[in-house]
Amino acid sequence: IDKLARSERGFNVNLGVGLYRPDVDSEFGVNRPFATAFGNSERALWQLRVERLLWQKVGTLSVGLGAGYYRAEGKARLKDDGSKSNDETSLQVVPLTLDLGYQYDMWVRRGWGLMPFARAGLDRAFWFAHDEDSVDGSGGTNGWHAAVGVAFALDALDPESGQQLDSETGVNHTLIYAEYLLQDLSGLGSAKRLQLSDSMLSFGLSLQI
Repeated sequence: IDKLARSERGFNVNLGVGLYRPDVDSEFGVNRPFATAFGNSERALWQLRVERLLWQKVGTLSVGLGAGYYRAEGKARLKDDGSKSNDETSLQVVPLTLDLGYQYDMWVRRGWGLMPFARAGLDRAFWFAHDEDSVDGSGGTNGWHAAVGVAFALDALDPESGQQLDSETGVNHTLIYAEYLLQDLSGLGSAKRLQLSDSMLSFGLSLQI
């Protein structure tokens, strides 16, 4: 039972960001087309996920849908000598996810704040390669992901204000979280795919409504 009375929960809405670098170059041996065009830096991968809460007894089971967005920009290379041109080139990745999750939220319900969680599921990552204003290539890569993390309910610091927010807006708990995410976007055995795998530490905000 919650430390203070709360409304019923039906969904989690999560917005997170992590530093991502797709493992494109692992397919090309000594040639490194991704590093050549975009460098070795990691860039932000933004992710929005909505989870439907299915079972809320000892912890909570959920099923979630998610979408992300990543963009890398750089200078295209000339075909004759490989030197940089003045033309801009970019790679965009839009990963879509479907997963099952478990949140041990008994401590949150008791007002202690901490919530370990885990999730795993399947992915379909769409990618788009652009040169100036044209699309040079596009496709999709199948894969899977797994994540573990911990969240902290901010309303544990001020339960009365959290209860007031719940009664006025329906936001049951507001949490910040950190998770370690492993994405194996290597095609699930398909030969025609772009290697987009990576692992990352991501941070975000979660609303239970």
